[in-house]
Amino acid sequence: KAKNAPESSLSYIPWQLRMMEESPSKKGETNGDTNHEDKPSDDSPTEDNLVFPPCTYLQLRRQQNNAWASERLKEGNEQLFINPNKAETKFLEGLDLVPDHVDLLTAYAKLLITNNNFGSAETKLKRALETDPDHKLAQKTQLELVRKKEGRMRMEQQQQHLL
Repeated sequence: KAKNAPESSLSYIPWQLRMMEESPSKKGETNGDTNHEDKPSDDSPTEDNLVFPPCTYLQLRRQQNNAWASERLKEGNEQLFINPNKAETKFLEGLDLVPDHVDLLTAYAKLLITNNNFGSAETKLKRALETDPDHKLAQKTQLELVRKKEGRMRMEQQQQHLL
């Protein structure tokens, strides 16, 4: 590594997961020979006994962000009927970190539909379906949105007829 690399300024390696255990052959336990001296094991990390994630830092960060956003989705869904304002806050927290989280977009759109905020709901659903066109819940929610918009338009037309 170059000395100017940003990770060289850290006092630890942030992506270090664990040290690999030594295999029995490294400990001198091969061929049933038990007349050897056991050497004390050195648990200090070396390049030979470190295990790194099978992905880059950015991939790992994306996975962590998605997990955190999914947790906000879960918390928002738990609050949906208890405290809709808190549910909206949870959904928005998750979407701030992962704007294309399809499940969060869909859940937030459903909340917007129940609040008769059809324009914003439509925007969220379009984004969700652009990200994953085959997402069944987003498709179903989009149909629900269309039906509610049509029902609202019919109701407004009836009210105008009465006036």
